[in-house]
Amino acid sequence: MDGTWHYTVKSAYHLLQYLKEDQHLDADSAFWRKLWSLKVPPKVKNFFWNALTGCLPTRVLLRLKHVDVSWRKAGFQLNAGEISIFASWFRLSLCMFSKEESDRMAMLCWAIWKRRNDLIWQQKHISTDEIVDLAKHSLDQWINAQESDKHPPIGMVMTGDGSEHWVKPQKNTIKVNVDASIAIGRGTFGLGWVARDQTRSLLEVHGRNRNGVVTPEVVEAMGVKEALSWIKSKNWPSIVVESDYLRVVQAYYKLFMFNISLGFID
Repeated sequence: MDGTWHYTVKSAYHLLQYLKEDQHLDADSAFWRKLWSLKVPPKVKNFFWNALTGCLPTRVLLRLKHVDVSWRKAGFQLNAGEISIFASWFRLSLCMFSKEESDRMAMLCWAIWKRRNDLIWQQKHISTDEIVDLAKHSLDQWINAQESDKHPPIGMVMTGDGSEHWVKPQKNTIKVNVDASIAIGRGTFGLGWVARDQTRSLLEVHGRNRNGVVTPEVVEAMGVKEALSWIKSKNWPSIVVESDYLRVVQAYYKLFMFNISLGFID
């Protein structure tokens, strides 16, 4: 309870910290401060909080909580010391690595955990290159999103910009959502877009598969370009093109503002 005798999560946390006997309190406090100061998305920090406090649902923890997942029948050897081994390695890594290296290392650990879940629950096999690529570009996108000077001009901000959920377009307007994917292990990539109106009705769906090894920025930009070329054949009065890749959106904003100031160049 707090000073008003009301129970809160914050008061419970402080109580647990007070009751916990830890001879390395100062070292732990410095470690957690360093972890929270990492320039990574909140979901990555939450991943490490769960991993380092023994809350991540791994085989070891599920077994310790008496959850029968029949690991022994599969020939797995359970080792409860894995948690402390990972914690020790991560603490040492934060001391040895630079700030930038620590950020990248944290993102890579999160990406490995995410792809591990994809393999277990969805039987989705991912190559090592794809895991590294996911970590790198997820971090780059998040960092760019935090830079306030890269936001589009106020006059160009539209309804729904920055929203995590799809927002229907205004009346008499068609919204075209563009997305892309890369299969690094197979050397292919895909482009796709869907068109919907203000009633949320699906009008058309299109996709393309291509061969080649390209970066996420390039493939997303190619998707927007293909969609714009396709839109030319339509007689829709008003169209909004939407992408979830921030760097591509920023590039188009900059190109549009450049053309406005200097005139459009063929």
